[in-house]
Amino acid sequence: MEPFVHFPIQGVIVCAVCKYAVLPSHVDAHLKDKEKHRAVKGDRERIVEAIQAMRGLKTKTAELNHLVFPPVSNPPIPTLHPARSDGLRCQLYDEYGNPCPYIALKTMHD
Repeated sequence: MEPFVHFPIQGVIVCAVCKYAVLPSHVDAHLKDKEKHRAVKGDRERIVEAIQAMRGLKTKTAELNHLVFPPVSNPPIPTLHPARSDGLRCQLYDEYGNPCPYIALKTMHD
């Protein structure tokens, strides 16, 4: 299943090369990236099959908004990029008054 690491408690897989989570439906496209992975079709198919056989994985982007994060006191997870504190939180709210959970590193419009 390399280059992916399974985090069963969170229900996600993380690319150890890119250091971020990838939805199961995006694995094939992710591995096609010629600059980082250069995975041939047979290898991609094998990895996709292994990931599809896993139970409990988040399959929709909206589900990622409900991840259970480890306490801040836990050591960093080496498979992930280090935590950052310079993000910009979206200032919008949904129709129920809930804040948007989106955080970016730069604005979309300057």
